Amino acid sequence: MTGIVSLTATELNVNETDAFATVSFSRSGNTTGAVTISYLIIGDEATIGQDFVGGSGTVVIPAGAQQASIQIPINDDALSEATEAFIVSILSVSSGTLNAPRTTRVNILDDENPVIIDPEPPLTSRYEVTEVELFEALRPVAMQFMPGQDNIMFVADQIGRVWSYDVETGVRQRFIDLSDEVGFGRGLNGMVLHPNFPEDPYIYLYYSVDPPETASETGLAGPDGDGNRFQWLVRIEADPAADYRRAIPGSKVILLGGEGQSLDDISGGGALRFSEGEIHKDLPASDQINLSPAEIAAGLEYRQNFIKDDGDHTGGGMAFGPDGMLYIGIGDNAAFNFPDPRAFSVQDVNSLNGKILRIDPMTGEGLTDNPFYRPGDSLDLNRAKVFQYGLRNPYQISFTGEGELVVTDVGHSSYEEINIGAPGANFGWPFYEGADFDRLNIPPNYRPTTDNGFQDEWDAFLASNPQITLPFKGYSHRDADPGFQVQAIIGGVEYTGDRYPESLRGRYFFSDYAGGDVYTIDLDDRDSTEFLYSEPGVAPLRFIEGPDGYIYYQRPVGGGIGRLEITEIEPQERTIGSVIQVEGVDHNARSFSYGAGVELENPVFFSTVTQVGGYAVAVHFGGIRETGARVFLREPAASPNPNHAPETVSVVALEEGAWTVSDGRQLLVGVVNVGSDAVVTVQFDLPFDRRPLLITQIQSTTGEPEWAVARTWGLTETGFSLRVQDERGNGKDAAPTTVGFMAIDYLNLGADNFEWNDIAAQAFSSGTRVTQRWTGIDLGASIGTDPIVAASIVTYRDSNPANLRADVRDDGSLSVRVQQQEPLPDGVERVPERVHGIAFEGEGALTGVDLLI
Repeated sequence: MTGIVSLTATELNVNETDAFATVSFSRSGNTTGAVTISYLIIGDEATIGQDFVGGSGTVVIPAGAQQASIQIPINDDALSEATEAFIVSILSVSSGTLNAPRTTRVNILDDENPVIIDPEPPLTSRYEVTEVELFEALRPVAMQFMPGQDNIMFVADQIGRVWSYDVETGVRQRFIDLSDEVGFGRGLNGMVLHPNFPEDPYIYLYYSVDPPETASETGLAGPDGDGNRFQWLVRIEADPAADYRRAIPGSKVILLGGEGQSLDDISGGGALRFSEGEIHKDLPASDQINLSPAEIAAGLEYRQNFIKDDGDHTGGGMAFGPDGMLYIGIGDNAAFNFPDPRAFSVQDVNSLNGKILRIDPMTGEGLTDNPFYRPGDSLDLNRAKVFQYGLRNPYQISFTGEGELVVTDVGHSSYEEINIGAPGANFGWPFYEGADFDRLNIPPNYRPTTDNGFQDEWDAFLASNPQITLPFKGYSHRDADPGFQVQAIIGGVEYTGDRYPESLRGRYFFSDYAGGDVYTIDLDDRDSTEFLYSEPGVAPLRFIEGPDGYIYYQRPVGGGIGRLEITEIEPQERTIGSVIQVEGVDHNARSFSYGAGVELENPVFFSTVTQVGGYAVAVHFGGIRETGARVFLREPAASPNPNHAPETVSVVALEEGAWTVSDGRQLLVGVVNVGSDAVVTVQFDLPFDRRPLLITQIQSTTGEPEWAVARTWGLTETGFSLRVQDERGNGKDAAPTTVGFMAIDYLNLGADNFEWNDIAAQAFSSGTRVTQRWTGIDLGASIGTDPIVAASIVTYRDSNPANLRADVRDDGSLSVRVQQQEPLPDGVERVPERVHGIAFEGEGALTGVDLLI
């Protein structure tokens, strides 16, 4: 063995003008020998030959080294394009163990259409989480406590052995060793105990099989080879004479996959590996050969009771349902790195692959109330066993306390899924994989193109009028997409115990195996994902809830079995911003400070500007630091005086995040990156009870700075729409722009007065009545005679480029007006708009409590 091999990163960004993209391969552990890595480079949105140079090859990590790299040529063109990506995949390694991540997504950032990458939400947890390792285990893949003996845990390892561990003493005992017949190329992937154990003393194991003939073979067809195989689900009986901690010899019963018995049942006699590339894609799949005369007479296309293992998605999730039946997730067993036509068997309920099966745990037969059973069917027919379908790699499944089946499906190159569906649900793979916000994504390898020849499959699929069940939640691989990015989802369990804070009860624990991060989500609220914790390296492979109310985890790399200790971090009030008034601001950048002792890590600015001159001045920021920034004014190019006269600018600087402020009201501060002429829908990360007060402000632009303003519309309690308006008729597209927004509870639809720290404040809405004429805003007496105001237009009733101007009179009264880039002719009234804003009585620091911890 020569260590554990993977790609170094899950995603990389490269500029279109760069000559090469550099992709690195890493290994840990044993480095005494050299390892040869075979890789494949294919397109996603990017096109081979046009955008980059694809193909396959090998790279060697020399003896003693931990890393090697390849350089992939990038082709620059003169086209204005969106970001396009290609995929680098590891096909195989000459020795050692292949681990996640096995694919890297390379985004080509176009120079004609520059983009700003949206940041992932901060990986900030409101919990202190510690992994307490209890004992070591070699490559564990499944675990379960023994009913009735809370200190005994059964652990299955990938090699094919099952152990019982005393979690109090760490003493282990071997239950059974099936390593001689378990093919370690994919290995053992699932284990579950009968729910009435030990009264019904059965343990169920799901694994890839090395038939006896492999003993006389070498290479892919040899023992523990990486060639094609078949899979079994077996039942093992525990021996009461050994306190049920040892198997009864000879008690193994094959419940599923029993038609696979020898190398003759496997494509190429077990000497093929379809994930090596497209050279194998036209060979017959193992579930399409050796049909019996009865199967042929019945018009069947797939072998009955046969589970092919042609690729890398074996599945293996198993759980007993509230009905006492056994549910098992079977992967598509198609290649992960090229368009493999074997994946289409997932959509046929007569094949067992890519399914959730529901079977009798004693006989392995299907059930008459399964959704695809037909009256008169044999219960041993494949379709009699199918419960749900359209899945890629359901590696872990579990039931909630209310009896709902939750399936995590490891995605292709775009999305990871959490699936919840009714009996008979079709989750869409390989025609679709889950996006989010009620959208479906077509996987790049299976798009209906003339190159891959899948048009016939698409025509037949669409003609069947498929009813696709959307994922409960989809997580994108791409950094530019909103929300948390997840690269390889591994599911877990809904927490029902009482060891942890009440806020975790009912939340579902899952991990990004490749990224090393652990999350939770409320299964009644698809928008409630929260980061929990991370540890160096890959994340835990499975979670279970123990009888003691703790969540237990297992790590296959490093071999640890342990439990999570979780306490809630008590939120502390801290300084999150300040109110500033900057005088004498013109077209030259003027520096300002947030105030004594105020430091902001990710400041976002909101402003208004006084009225000097007749043109629609925009406020822009730059030189942003932890203690201060620079502000300057920009007039449209049509202005006869681009050197603007000095004005007074009000600035409210706030730390990006979600906060509780003042009298308990919620505040959400964020930034959005908006491309040229794009309309963006912003979803609030906080659940506002009513439509909040919204203020937006241009932060900065990329490329040549020019006059630009943010315009919004469609504000609700869940979000709003946004676009950037640039100068009309200037012959240019707006440069990609960062827009800041703040949404704060608006508790009184009249005069909403409150104190923020010791500063009197008033949130206000003008109503839809602000035109190019000055419109008065009533401010309370507590605001005083020199208010500092941040405000913006929140409607888009007139598309002429325009922004907001403010005028604070000597008596403290406030007036606002909409100022267009091009002044209106005399006698023409502008369509009224609505303005939202906050007025403060003076300068000072602002505090808040972090809602994310």
